[in-house]
Amino acid sequence: MKYQNKIGDINIPGLDEFLKKRGFIHNEIITSWPTLAGDAKNWSFPLKINFPKNKKEEGTLHIKIKSGLGPELEMQSKEIIDKINSMFGYKAINKIKLHNSFFKSDYNELDINSKKPIIKSKINNNIKKIKNQRLAGALIKLGVEIS
Repeated sequence: MKYQNKIGDINIPGLDEFLKKRGFIHNEIITSWPTLAGDAKNWSFPLKINFPKNKKEEGTLHIKIKSGLGPELEMQSKEIIDKINSMFGYKAINKIKLHNSFFKSDYNELDINSKKPIIKSKINNNIKKIKNQRLAGALIKLGVEIS
């Protein structure tokens, strides 16, 4: 641990140019989402922002929402846009586009766990070469969770 670098100290070639071009707006929205969305933070998440060509303002914020809750977030969209724009001090977001999706809690309701033994056996076959059992176990848990 003595010789580890902080993530912020790591220099990635081309990253500065990319961030200057794209800006930090998406990162700020993600980190501020619980305060921006209020109760909707539990069933919504910002996905991406599309800006008009050659502009860095009046973008469209794409939000992943739990199926069936679109109308509720649609009613809050004006308030969310106003909060975002006041946070940045200019009209960064012009409209919101909603995308229905499943969240982790939805998978439990749909009983997708029945597929996990099949997935786990496929993952086990790919991890046989790993000698460290703790690492292999962690990778299996991760693979089951994300599949």
